[in-house]
Amino acid sequence: MKLWKYFVGYVNISIEGEYPEKLLNRLITEGVALENVERHERMVTVDIKAPDIKKLRSAAHGCGCGIHIIKRYGFTRIRRKLVLSRVFLVLMLVFAAGIIAASTRVWMIKIDTVSIPEEDIKSTLNELGVTAGIARSSIKNSEIAHAIAADPRVVNAKVTLNGVILNIKISESGGVFPELDGEGASNVYADKDCVISYISVTSGRAAVKKGQAVHKGDLLISGDLSELKEGFFTEAKGVVYGEVLYQVTATAERKRPYPARNGKSSRVVSTVVLGQELFLSMPYEKYELEERGCRTLNACIMPVVMKEYEAFELTEQMLEDSDEGTSERARLMAQERLADMLPDDADVKTVKTNCVENEDGSVTAVMTVTTIERIGV
Repeated sequence: MKLWKYFVGYVNISIEGEYPEKLLNRLITEGVALENVERHERMVTVDIKAPDIKKLRSAAHGCGCGIHIIKRYGFTRIRRKLVLSRVFLVLMLVFAAGIIAASTRVWMIKIDTVSIPEEDIKSTLNELGVTAGIARSSIKNSEIAHAIAADPRVVNAKVTLNGVILNIKISESGGVFPELDGEGASNVYADKDCVISYISVTSGRAAVKKGQAVHKGDLLISGDLSELKEGFFTEAKGVVYGEVLYQVTATAERKRPYPARNGKSSRVVSTVVLGQELFLSMPYEKYELEERGCRTLNACIMPVVMKEYEAFELTEQMLEDSDEGTSERARLMAQERLADMLPDDADVKTVKTNCVENEDGSVTAVMTVTTIERIGV
């Protein structure tokens, strides 16, 4: 995934204003991936993909926030050192076409399992036709997860597609569940603690009812129907949903490093061709740019725009954040941890966040979330 990010290119930006969180929420709604979000008083720094700059400018309208590009990194840094030429442009177009073609397929399958042999999971994937090189458009996460979860050793299968990598994370039973009730019978057991919100039985009999609290491993649907007819067993089938409670904590320190101008600056020039801006060199590792002017050269084969910037060198300084800023950083940290815990099919019902200031000035955020999830194995 790092290689993919390297070629796409990332931009480190700063957002200044009274409520930069409004702009962050808009970006999330627009599907923009945010990384390394940091709060510094009235400023928030964040990494976004270079192609998402257009979405950022569109979402910024009406937010009352100022946006500055602090640093570009990834493949964009190498491009600035290359001299424009026809051969280079042709090679770049061919390379871009190859990358685009390759990005439409899955090239790596990562399986996270403990005791279940990885070969067993790959065998299931092969039966579904899921192998390296398959088109990303043909991947259906829910169908793959359902097929893997059919294995009685699997409690839950989480399938995610990140770029050209298919990730499969498996939760195993670990011998928690009881033995089957009778020869030929099969039962459905709870795979997590919850409160039953809905149950529908298509085969067997319900062992719980709506509103009942159950623990992981409790019987939900039984295939033992011997009370109706002696020796009568069946395969338990049905749909069960439950309210599941999650709670995560995260602590944000009061002081945080942030990039600030140290007084050094230098003039730099860029060339814009076919919508791509190229810098021949950059004098600083971390910097902030302010545009000083630009002009268009129409005598070339294609229009070329020359831009002049003032590059200000940035160095990290420790800043004591405000109460609101520290609390917001703690909330964002808790939200990121929660996103890793929740299953893909979870429907969030309620969210409650409580922030507590510690003696050393740090803030701990406690986030409690209730979801509705399909349970049972």
